[in-house]
Amino acid sequence: MKYRIKEKVLSLHGAYQIFDENDNECFHVKQNAVSLTNKTHLYNMNNKEIAFIHRKVMSMHSVHYLEMADGTQGEISEKKLFQLHDNYEVEGFGWQITGDIFGHEFQIVDAGNQIIAESREAWFSIGDLFIVDIYDETQTEKVLAVLVTLSLIHRDREAAMHNTSSN
Repeated sequence: MKYRIKEKVLSLHGAYQIFDENDNECFHVKQNAVSLTNKTHLYNMNNKEIAFIHRKVMSMHSVHYLEMADGTQGEISEKKLFQLHDNYEVEGFGWQITGDIFGHEFQIVDAGNQIIAESREAWFSIGDLFIVDIYDETQTEKVLAVLVTLSLIHRDREAAMHNTSSN
């Protein structure tokens, strides 16, 4: 199944919409306006919370926690401090993310190296973050929670780079 994650352009804080391949909105994301831990919630269209995502406050590198509605918990962190390509682990899910997170071109693979999902950048569209093909539909909610988390990591990196370059 193919999904498109789109950021609401005129939102004061992180708000995303997730559309299926038929352009039906099927999930939405809301983020607390002011939060040190970047509290983010993924909901289905019945406003049932699917996942709660929050960032570790003090860390040498980016660490985010995912709490799924079914009780499954995951943690996304960088595998190495200095690397040429992004390389993240999703502890608790047994997944790895490899590729270019900053360019929205990456794969999510399970412990057996089977590709669960592939993401690519959405070109020529205002507010679109990325398009994802999910090959294991039983993992859809977890994959979408991971993708939202990666978009938060991406946004944090951009803000850090902007702050560094403006000083």
